[in-house]
Amino acid sequence: MADTRNLVLEIGTEEIPARFCSPALEQLKENAAKALAEARLDYETVDVFGTPRRLVLYVRNLALRQRDVVVEVKGPPKKVAFDADGNFTVAARKFAEGQGVALEDLEVRADEKGGEYLWARKQIQGEPVEKVLPPLLAGLVTSIHWPKAMRWADREIRYARPIKWILALLGDWRVPFAVDGIETVSTTRGHRVLGPAEPIPVKDADDYFVRVSSGWVMVDQIVRKQVIWQQVTAEAARLGGFVRRDEDLL
Repeated sequence: MADTRNLVLEIGTEEIPARFCSPALEQLKENAAKALAEARLDYETVDVFGTPRRLVLYVRNLALRQRDVVVEVKGPPKKVAFDADGNFTVAARKFAEGQGVALEDLEVRADEKGGEYLWARKQIQGEPVEKVLPPLLAGLVTSIHWPKAMRWADREIRYARPIKWILALLGDWRVPFAVDGIETVSTTRGHRVLGPAEPIPVKDADDYFVRVSSGWVMVDQIVRKQVIWQQVTAEAARLGGFVRRDEDLL
């Protein structure tokens, strides 16, 4: 797709209870799709990934500009919009001025109930993604509802566990915003035991998956579940036993 970039948003936290993670990821995906649609930002796919220490949103081929849109606005009734001589009244002029259209471009049409009204038809130009995306992503971070939430330090935000970092990259552009004083970065973190102690630089949205993997994090929860099950069944077979599959435990 032309004029698109891939987007990654990672909300890094202290360890979230495992039972909270799947519902949170479902919310993040649903909220992202809704927010992007409302913002008129086209995209190819929305995916979510996560571990107890990170929630990840990945949007493939996000448009770099909002779609232009044509809107129709209903104004005053025809009988108020014209005087006895058929000239525009002050009400009609103020409506046209408020909508930013010329008087001669106004139309008289019936609404769904059959009443005749003035209508303004106007085209709204799309804004560049650099203007639209920062507040949209900030809203997504705070849009998740938790069964139990907490505050920490002097923060006003309530979350399942304290937020430690927020990575946001559209291509190689760090999307600048802050949530309760926590500013976005272009670094991720590795596994808390096996990974490096220092933050891991990420050059762009697709590089994120390479870098987080290099930090010994398997961020795809579906793949992680499959690997765990394979390892458990292999160990059970080695010991001459078997495993009863427990989806909740997995």
